[in-house]
Amino acid sequence: MNLSTAIIIFLCFFIFVIVVFLSLHDRLILIITRISGLYALLMGIFLYSMIYSVLAPDPFSGLLHTLLSVCWIFIGENGMDAAQEAAPSLPLFRDGIGFSLLWSAHLCGIFTTLSAAVNIIGKKLLVSLRKYLAMTKDLIVIYGVNSDSTLFAQELSLKENCSIIFVDEKPDADSLPTIYNFGGVVRTDRSAGYPNRNFIRYLGLRPGNRQFTLYCMDADTERNIQYARQMKILLEESGIPPSMTGLILFGRKDTLTEELQVSENNYGFGMVSVYTSSLLASRVLIKAFPPCDTLRFDDTGMALDNFDALIIGFGNLGQHVLKSLVMNGQFVGSRFHAAVFDPEIDQVSGSIRQECPGLFRYYDIDLFPYDGRSSELYRYLEQHLDSIKYIVVSTGSLMVNTGISEDLNMYLLRRGRDIPVLQCDYNGVFYNSTDNKSLQLQSIYSPEILYSHRIDQLAMTLNHIYCSNPDHTAFEDWVACDSFSRASSRAAADFFPAILRCAGMSGEDAAGDRWITDPILLDHLGHTEHMRWCAFHLVYGFEVMPEEVLEERAAAFREESAREGSSRIKPARDLDRYMHACIIPWEELDALSAKVTDLTGKKTDYKQNDINSIMTIPAAIKADHGKS
Repeated sequence: MNLSTAIIIFLCFFIFVIVVFLSLHDRLILIITRISGLYALLMGIFLYSMIYSVLAPDPFSGLLHTLLSVCWIFIGENGMDAAQEAAPSLPLFRDGIGFSLLWSAHLCGIFTTLSAAVNIIGKKLLVSLRKYLAMTKDLIVIYGVNSDSTLFAQELSLKENCSIIFVDEKPDADSLPTIYNFGGVVRTDRSAGYPNRNFIRYLGLRPGNRQFTLYCMDADTERNIQYARQMKILLEESGIPPSMTGLILFGRKDTLTEELQVSENNYGFGMVSVYTSSLLASRVLIKAFPPCDTLRFDDTGMALDNFDALIIGFGNLGQHVLKSLVMNGQFVGSRFHAAVFDPEIDQVSGSIRQECPGLFRYYDIDLFPYDGRSSELYRYLEQHLDSIKYIVVSTGSLMVNTGISEDLNMYLLRRGRDIPVLQCDYNGVFYNSTDNKSLQLQSIYSPEILYSHRIDQLAMTLNHIYCSNPDHTAFEDWVACDSFSRASSRAAADFFPAILRCAGMSGEDAAGDRWITDPILLDHLGHTEHMRWCAFHLVYGFEVMPEEVLEERAAAFREESAREGSSRIKPARDLDRYMHACIIPWEELDALSAKVTDLTGKKTDYKQNDINSIMTIPAAIKADHGKS
C-alpha cells in the first residue's frame, strides 16, 4: 500500500468516526469505544503472541515484539509482513482467518484512537466552527435541554435561518445527539448557566447586529424566571436595544410580562410571551381546530348553527380550554353552550368561579360532577347528540384521554355521527375521527406556536393601526401600551380566521382588493367582533361597569380635560377595578354611546368602533405579510 492510498483510507476512516460520534448518544459512543479498544487489545495480544512464538529467537524477545505490535495497533501501524512470514507455520493464518481477525483488531484500534481524539479536540473545534458560521444569523438561546425544547429547536432549525445555543448545567443526555445532528451547540458551564458578561461576549451580541431571542424552557419554572431576569440585566448593561430582543418564558401566568417587557420607563425584552403549559395547549387547540369550522354561515355572516361543546376534565387544562372556547365561539345567530364533566368539579372550579364571575353569569355553561366514562355522561350524550358540535377530552392524563376518546368514537360511529373528538394534553392535540384513526394536528412545542417572530407580529401590527400615530413605529406603540392592551390585541388577531370564515373570504382576499362593502355583512361582523370582545373581557375577570362608576369617571375626564387640555382617562374602562361599560348586548351600544357622548362632550360611537376593527383587517394582514 503506497502512502497516498494510506492517507486517503485514514481520512475516510476519520470522517466516518466523526459522523458516528455526532450521530450517536455520548454514552453509547463510550461503550462502543471501550468494547473496540478491549477487542483490539485482547485480539492483538492473542494473534501477535502466536506470530512471534514462531518468529522470535527466544520467549523474552517474542514478548517484547508482541507488546510493541499491540501498541502499533492503536497508532495505525500494522504487522502484516510478520504475519505473512509466520503464516506457513500457523494453521489459523494459512486458512486466512487469522488475517481477517488481525485486520479487525487494527480497525478497532484505530477507531478507539480516533474516537478519543475527536472527543478531546474535534468536538471543541466543531462547536467553534458552528459558532463562527452562525455569527450573522438570528440567535436563539434555549435555557433547558429536554425532549420538548429539543423537539422545538429541531423543527425550528429546519424552517428558519438561525443559530441555536442550548444552556443547561445538567442536560438531558438523550437529547444531545439530536441537538448535535441539527447543528446546535450546548453550553453546560457555569458562566452560561448563571450568565455573566463573558457569556454575552461569547454570544457575539452587539447593538444592532442581529435579533436575539431567549426561550426559557426548563422544567423548573422558578429557574426559568431567574434566568430571564439575569439575562435582562446583562442585556441592559451591554447596551442591546430592546427592539433586538425577545423572550418566551414557561412560568407562571402573565403577571411576569409587566416586569420583563420593555416599557416607557424601564428596560426589558422587546417581545415577551409568558406561558403555562395549559395556556399553550388551549391555544394550540383553537389554532388546530377553530370552533368556527364546525358552523355554517350565510352570505350576511350570520351563523346557521348553535355552538354546543362538551368538555371532559376541568383541571387547569380543562379550564383554559373552556376560556378559549368562550372567547372563540361567539357568533351572531349562534347560541353558545358548554357542558363540563369532571368527578371533582366542585373541588377544582373554585378559582375560575372566583376569577371569572361573569363567565358563568353571562354564558350558558353547565358543570356536572361526573366522570367522562360514567353513565351520566352517556345519558347526556343521548339527549344532546343532535346539538353537540365539539368534544374536548382534557383530563390531564394521556392514558385516560385515549381511553375516553376511543369509547366516544366507538359510540359516535355506531350512531353514524361525525362529531370531532379532540384530545388535548401537554404534548399536543389529537383529532380522533369516527373510524378510530388518530391524527396529531399540532405539537404544543411547534415553531408555528412558539417562534417569537410570529407570535405577536400580527397583534403588534393591529395595535399600531389602532394607535394611528404616524410618528411611531409598530414596536414603539407596542412598548407604550399596557400588558392588558397587548393581550387584547393578541386575542383580536387570533380571531381573524373566524372573521374571515364568517365573511366567506380567505386571507388572500383580505390582503387583496376584495373586502366587505355589504352594510348588512359589515354590521353582522361588527356584532360578532363585539361578542368576541365581551367574551375576552369576561374571561379576564371583568364585570359590567355600574352607571354611577361611569358617571364618576366621566366627571374625572371632564375635570382633567379642562385642566390639562386633554385627558388619558377612559370613562367606560377601569382597569384597576376590572370594569367596562361596554360589556352589554350589541343592541344597547347606541344608547351607551349617546350617554358617554353627553357625559364627556366627546363624540363616541361604540358600534362604529367594532365595525372599524373589522375594517382594519385587510391593512393588518397586508402589513403582516410584508414582514413575514
